[in-house]
Amino acid sequence: MSTGMRYFTRHFRSSLVRLTVMVLFSSVICFYFSVTRWHSDVREYYSVHLSVHSLIMMILTYVLPVAEFDAFKNRRNLDLWMSSPLSRTSLIVSNIINGAVQLLITHTASGAAVIIRMLLYNGDGAGLSVYNAVVFLLMSLPVLLAVYLFNCTVFMIGNSRLDGIIFILMYSVLPAMLSGVVEMVKRWLVFNYEYDSDGAVRSGYSVISKLAEVYSRRLEPIITGRWVTSPASRYMLTSRDIAWYLIWIAIGIASLILAVVYFKGLRPEKVGGPSTCFFGYTFLLPAAGYSFLIIASTSGLIVSLLIMMAMFLGYVIFRKGFSFRLPDIVCMGIAVLMVIVFKITL
Repeated sequence: MSTGMRYFTRHFRSSLVRLTVMVLFSSVICFYFSVTRWHSDVREYYSVHLSVHSLIMMILTYVLPVAEFDAFKNRRNLDLWMSSPLSRTSLIVSNIINGAVQLLITHTASGAAVIIRMLLYNGDGAGLSVYNAVVFLLMSLPVLLAVYLFNCTVFMIGNSRLDGIIFILMYSVLPAMLSGVVEMVKRWLVFNYEYDSDGAVRSGYSVISKLAEVYSRRLEPIITGRWVTSPASRYMLTSRDIAWYLIWIAIGIASLILAVVYFKGLRPEKVGGPSTCFFGYTFLLPAAGYSFLIIASTSGLIVSLLIMMAMFLGYVIFRKGFSFRLPDIVCMGIAVLMVIVFKITL
């Protein structure tokens, strides 16, 4: 057996307790809350809530990367692993695969709990579509794995445990912030613009949530070429839904490559220091600050000042002190100019 395989086997065995807890927790929750029954007059109604399953699985895509790579945030542990005969590629890939396998097992077990619950109710004549649930489970798995891989990379670029968690949280809300920016820009440029929720920037959870909505209610999804403004369109898969589905799969593949490349160049002495990777604070602080400034451009001056203060505190955390470099000063200067321009033009 190769060194990489021995490490993977040992690492998987050491995380069996975590896997057992995840499987039991997710399966029990999905079993009891995925199907509901209520009475109306003399009739009984049944409904399937696949969103319960998708929510639990999405939470795990954030928890598993932290659990898998938390040990690498210790300089002594990382130095020991780097000096071992195990290659860096084998080390990082083994941890990524271990988390992915645990996600797959938990996904399958909780999905089986949903199907068992549906079959039990079908015995009472509920007529629930098990086929829908199976298709949803198969379609949601690639996106869940993609989000997991993305979060692995995001947590890894933080040189400390706190930075990694902050990066994951900021990236999770970044699509909503970007959607707000797009909405504000369209309102400025388009006369009598009507809000188009289907044109928003989609997070991985948004993609899976749409799948849960569709397959909770329809036998087969309807794929349309454009967004239809009808009540039923909420439960259809549009071409934009399919596009974002494929985009997130591409993001997952790119994240795996970036994680391996970044980890191969990681030095133990960086652990505990400022997270200087471009996709960390260098990108997130301006992106978040500018997004909030644009969204809050119609608010009072005090709101804009509070946002800039938050950016200032973010740079203090980033630099681990009150030392600012030229890019930090440029970003704060642009933020001040944006506030002035917004208050003059709006």
